Amino acid sequence: MAFELTYGYFHCVGRTFYIEGVVQTENEAEQWVRDNQRGRGRIPIVPENDPIRTCPVRHCHMKLQRPWFSYRKKQ
Repeated sequence: MAFELTYGYFHCVGRTFYIEGVVQTENEAEQWVRDNQRGRGRIPIVPENDPIRTCPVRHCHMKLQRPWFSYRKKQ
């Protein structure tokens, strides 16, 4: 069974969702989430089309946020 490593951001326009990669065990997926939540992982690159880059609000507090991290069974 494989697990997709997921992350995203909360925005005033909604929530974004991205897949960072795939691992083979749930333990690996859990470790990836823990490492990233503690700031030990590689910070994902924000995609060009993400609202965090295109928000028209000049001082939007959501532009400074950290991503959320999770995983799910690969479908």
